[in-house]
Amino acid sequence: ENIDKAIHKTIQSIGPSIAIDSFGAAYVSVTNAQQIKRDSWLSIAIALVLIFGLLIYFFRNVRSLVLIFASILFGSLFSLGILSLFSDSISLIAIGIGSVIMGIAANYPLHFLAHYRHGYTIVESLNDITPPLTTGNITTIGAFLSLLFISSESMHDFGWFASLLLLGTVLFVLIFLPHLLPNRKQSIVKDEKLVFKKLAAFSPENNKWIVGFICILSFVFFFLSKHTTFETDMHKINYMTDNQAQQMEKLNRALNQQKHTMYCVSEGKSLEDALENYEKTSLTIDSLMQKDTFILKKSCIGIYLPSPAMQAKRIALWNSFWKYRKDSVLQNLTTESESLGFKQNAFAGFESILQNEYQIQPTRYFSPVIDAFAGNFIINEADRAMIFTVLLTEPEHRTILENKLNAINDQTFGFDSASITFRMVNALSDDFDYVLYICGFLVLFFLTLSFGRFEISLLTFIPLLIAWIWILGLMHVFDMRFNIINIILATFIFGMGDDYAIFVTEGLMYEYTYRKRMLTSYKNTVLLSAFIMFIGIGSLILAKHPAMRSLAEVTIVGMISVVLMAYVFPPLLFKWLTTHKGKNRPIPITFWNFFKTFISFTVFFLGSLWLSLTAICLMIVGKKNKKLKYRFHQFLCATMRFLSSIMIQVPYK
Repeated sequence: ENIDKAIHKTIQSIGPSIAIDSFGAAYVSVTNAQQIKRDSWLSIAIALVLIFGLLIYFFRNVRSLVLIFASILFGSLFSLGILSLFSDSISLIAIGIGSVIMGIAANYPLHFLAHYRHGYTIVESLNDITPPLTTGNITTIGAFLSLLFISSESMHDFGWFASLLLLGTVLFVLIFLPHLLPNRKQSIVKDEKLVFKKLAAFSPENNKWIVGFICILSFVFFFLSKHTTFETDMHKINYMTDNQAQQMEKLNRALNQQKHTMYCVSEGKSLEDALENYEKTSLTIDSLMQKDTFILKKSCIGIYLPSPAMQAKRIALWNSFWKYRKDSVLQNLTTESESLGFKQNAFAGFESILQNEYQIQPTRYFSPVIDAFAGNFIINEADRAMIFTVLLTEPEHRTILENKLNAINDQTFGFDSASITFRMVNALSDDFDYVLYICGFLVLFFLTLSFGRFEISLLTFIPLLIAWIWILGLMHVFDMRFNIINIILATFIFGMGDDYAIFVTEGLMYEYTYRKRMLTSYKNTVLLSAFIMFIGIGSLILAKHPAMRSLAEVTIVGMISVVLMAYVFPPLLFKWLTTHKGKNRPIPITFWNFFKTFISFTVFFLGSLWLSLTAICLMIVGKKNKKLKYRFHQFLCATMRFLSSIMIQVPYK
């Protein structure tokens, strides 16, 4: 603002005959902050109105809204309180991103209150809701604790903060929330109380066309998902006004005529070591500039800050040059100056230079030079020093030049803004790939531990895998890319899908066990939770800031994917395991039963094949020989006895 005021004041005093443009990183940073603030307030206002209206329409009372807020508040205070016992500080980034976690934490009171509103008593609600709530909570906490494996302190803080927030919220819901609700003497369950009754009762798994279409799309998205990329151009997730974009283009034209800027770094354990390395590197840079013409222009400290080794070399050359010339030059200078009318001491300064005995000086001797212009090219730390050289090259020579700079020696490397971003993206991508594997293993492990059956945990986990494939595939279809902002949100959506799949699976198991309807009630709450998340972050689709808008894009794609997969695949797989032609199987399909059946059929097939081949051989060799026929019957009996003994499906006696 002060710069703009100064520009305005200057133009007023001088007149409109000149034009002053201003641009820089500070302008872009301020513009980004202002735009994020405007977008955030707009999305918050829209989200609050829509979510508040949705909750009022769903619960029809204010008490439920207060209890939801109280649950999340308790979880937040619980998390901050526990963290304060073990740490003096916490990353603000962790708390800022943690606000999104409240969308997951809100699921817990939502599920309990929605079940209670359906007409169940508090005890019945606790009995029905506790298994899916605890299972979902454990798996989600495990997923967030996997962030501890990322090489970032902010992500460590966020992992602990999110995990403790979710733990505190579920403890409040299961321990304190039941005491804050009026108790019913008996349950009054009515499906009419379900707000999303038609959507919740919809069973897409019963429609073979829908299932077939989803399977085909999943197959297509599997191949498309491999082409989803990470945004490496940081400028594309920054916001600039049209005027700033024009000023940036104008500045680039004025400074380097659209040339590409590269940086060469010479480093060492001390400034002296770095200077020695810089001097060696400068020889290669000069060669690339003059011989290969890869470098068009360079900006550096030049020769004005020599290392001790270079000083010794220059002093030796100086002394060697003047050793036999000094006296004659001074004598000739005195003679010629007197003949030309100069004063006797006119060249006393030059004589002093020649007579001086020069010594090697420490680098602090050159502090005036460093302070005047070399400071921008030097980073001097306690255990490391780096000297920068700024190079201009043609864009098509960028990769070649970077490779040549990196090949000079182990203490010299070249880079540009694109390569730094690429390395950062690779490191971030590797971290998140690692976390994704750990997260998937932990979720599957805790699901198996909670359900007690690997089959049930697998049918709950499969929708998460397919949903992730859909997210990646749809992002490629709509030309969306991951960036350092929305990739974290993608993991949140993965956690939401985990909770949704668990609730649908628990509903299926409840109906199968007790022959009472429950799945529709659970689906009803899943829809409410999904709508809240969809509205809360999806409202950012109206944002002008690219990073904020990317959050909304991932949310829209992600929520559609996880809800659809949770709706289709758990019921589809569960019905295949427990029913056949519309009737319950005598025994549900399990991996052990399937394995035993497979072994039995394999043994029977191999035994039949062996007997058939043996019979054919005996008929060809012995024809109708009674003795061979008798031997074959004995062999047949022995073979069948052996097959019966290893049939693990049926006990052999």
